[in-house]
Amino acid sequence: NFAGGRFLIDLQDSDYLDGSNLATNFIIRFPWKLTDSTLVSSGSETRSYLGLFSSDAWGGTSQDYFGVQLFVSSTTHYALRVECIDGGTFQGGTETRTDTTLVPVEDTQYYFELKKVGDVHSFTVTTNSDYTGGQTVNVTKTGITGLRYFGIKSRGDSQTANGNIEGYVSPDIEVYNNVTSVTPATWT
Repeated sequence: NFAGGRFLIDLQDSDYLDGSNLATNFIIRFPWKLTDSTLVSSGSETRSYLGLFSSDAWGGTSQDYFGVQLFVSSTTHYALRVECIDGGTFQGGTETRTDTTLVPVEDTQYYFELKKVGDVHSFTVTTNSDYTGGQTVNVTKTGITGLRYFGIKSRGDSQTANGNIEGYVSPDIEVYNNVTSVTPATWT
């Protein structure tokens, strides 16, 4: 579970990679469930970022990022947003992003896929455990390199809102490095 700050897995230091960063092409799959999403009662918004990062520093530090933004304000739970940042800070104006049409519902099991093929970054969200169906959106962004950390970070500025976004990422993270597709026979 995550409630503010940051939680990261260093893919280089785990069983996922051989000491290097993710390749130019990869697919990451993982189950995710929103466990609490409280609207902001003071301040303007609360944002969290779930995905892949080039740095283990907070979101106010320049870094590359590819992932999903989770966002609530005082009146709205927003749709999931896929975005890429090339050497910028979160909400620093260098983001390239596309919104899905899915506003996550608490306690619903979702299955996320982050896929990078060259400069095309795809996000698929589905409720099917075999990662089929659902909705896919793409962002094209050059220069996203050095991705090494998987996890979740907070916005990383002086955000003073008191809203809450808590989710659960299952430890069943599938990392397919240096590939452009996977077939059901390779799923474990």
